[in-house]
Amino acid sequence: MSKTDVLIIGDGILGISVALALTNEQQDIRITIIGENKSGVESSSSLAAGAMLGCFGEVTDLTLKSKHGRYWLDIAKQAKGLWPQWIETINQLTSKTNHLKINYGTHILLNSQSGKSDNKNFQAILSSLHAHKEPYQEVDPLQIEGLNPLDDCRPLRAVYLPEEGFVDSAVLMGALRMAAINHSDIIYKQGRVIKIDNRSNLFTAFTEDNNAFSASQIVLASGANTQNLLSSFPSLRKEVPMILSGFGCSFLLDA
Repeated sequence: MSKTDVLIIGDGILGISVALALTNEQQDIRITIIGENKSGVESSSSLAAGAMLGCFGEVTDLTLKSKHGRYWLDIAKQAKGLWPQWIETINQLTSKTNHLKINYGTHILLNSQSGKSDNKNFQAILSSLHAHKEPYQEVDPLQIEGLNPLDDCRPLRAVYLPEEGFVDSAVLMGALRMAAINHSDIIYKQGRVIKIDNRSNLFTAFTEDNNAFSASQIVLASGANTQNLLSSFPSLRKEVPMILSGFGCSFLLDA
């Protein structure tokens, strides 16, 4: 059985990012990451969701109607501002050929195919942009390069957010994995964890191929499979909200 300071279950964007952040902040810490180390894992959203570094584009009318929604918006804005520094941290741990960059610029469209609630959502985005003094520009949707809708699906309005963008999710995950594999304080193991045991203040993860890994601290970041692993800890059932999963996909168009 292998033992380190921290055990991270899952090698998606959350799991690897936590590992790199911990090693960046603490000296002499040893971390084990256990993941399936492949794209297209059913329980993962790291590639399916893309890597949109957005904030205001996610605002809806309901966001502004509760203090929790407004609190989320404040956190999201802070997170968006941290991405350039985080990208630089990752680039320092990888070769130049794998360096990441942020692609800035996002269009938000109000189309005629959805319900009337979309009008409220679009207005909520504009109100949030104005309240937070975020730069934006309302544009003619028919002048957006590459947009060629059907006649009955023409957008009614559009707004351009110059400071919201994305990184290539596949390149991001490749860079994160390379940084973790090459890091002297990180042990990167391939496998699928099926059970976690907690005894004597020690967490032990067992994989399908009968390997065991333990640590005094554990991070569960295995996507939809996290809910299955939480069943190993009955005491947490009332403290941790149930994790529900959905389906998604992203694609990159190259004209």
